[in-house]
Amino acid sequence: MPLRAVHADGHRDHRRAVGDGLGPDLADDEGQNLTLGVEVTDTGELVGDVVLMWHSREHRGGEIGYVLNPEFSGHGYATEAVRRLLGLAFDDLGLHRVIARVDARNDASARLARRLGMRQEAYLVRNEWFKGEWTDEVDFALLEEEWLPRSKMDRPRTRRNGSEAG
Repeated sequence: MPLRAVHADGHRDHRRAVGDGLGPDLADDEGQNLTLGVEVTDTGELVGDVVLMWHSREHRGGEIGYVLNPEFSGHGYATEAVRRLLGLAFDDLGLHRVIARVDARNDASARLARRLGMRQEAYLVRNEWFKGEWTDEVDFALLEEEWLPRSKMDRPRTRRNGSEAG
């Protein structure tokens, strides 16, 4: 499944598909976000997007987010896209910890975080004003050392800074 860079105006960048890496499109410092569109390979249809936010260089922390059209649920698109996003976070950026903040009413998003090995760390009551009401939030996290055994890569990985991962 191709992931493509999505510009702030929502238009896809057909020049940059995520395969083995993003090259210059990859966020290269804290405070930056990378938003990628999720496309169905056979049709090229944009079915959602995923985002990686790099919060701290010092603490090597980041956050992921994902939104997919519910009409395309059950096909593994979200799982594949978020797994590849976690690969970018840990393998390419060398992040230590990645979090996901999920609306507590969204069972599918919570199941996805758990399926990818993220552990629930917090349940925040009436934490955010969302769609006209106070909503609860479930926070998940994954550490680099928890990701590495899951990445199933036999080859040594080299990060963008030249150091070897795992």
